[in-house]
Amino acid sequence: IDQAVKDEFQNEGYEIIPQAAGNRMYYAGPHYQFPFGKNSIGTKLLLGAISGPDTEIYLREFTPTGPDGEFLEVTYATYKPYTNFSWATGIYYKRIVSDNISLSVYFDYNNADSKYDLTYLDRFENGNPIYAPTVTDVTNWNSYSVGASLNVMLW
Repeated sequence: IDQAVKDEFQNEGYEIIPQAAGNRMYYAGPHYQFPFGKNSIGTKLLLGAISGPDTEIYLREFTPTGPDGEFLEVTYATYKPYTNFSWATGIYYKRIVSDNISLSVYFDYNNADSKYDLTYLDRFENGNPIYAPTVTDVTNWNSYSVGASLNVMLW
């Protein structure tokens, strides 16, 4: 959440409380490995789906104003993703160090056009939250990962 948005709500006496969010990705596709001596280069091209949980963001008062001294919470936004097409690719280099050990480095890329429904708080009217109409939007989602691995075969 953008710091300017947090500051704006803080000035109004509210704290933003987001739920945890994430994505699930399900892929299938070919993996190819080209060995040469103790080295190999591998690649993959995967197709599948990406999905995530429904998520809400809440506003909670800094000062309790509830009837029993509790903090009032209001839903600020609701995010409901669809299951969408996704694809991924990657490349790696592996070096066999011994009969049971290899080292590798890799680079992976994931891409999806994520479609979701979004409802958010427009304003308060006489202390009651008024929500803007739900909108459906599509955002391009990209992720990259770079890493290294140590592989040990136990037999």
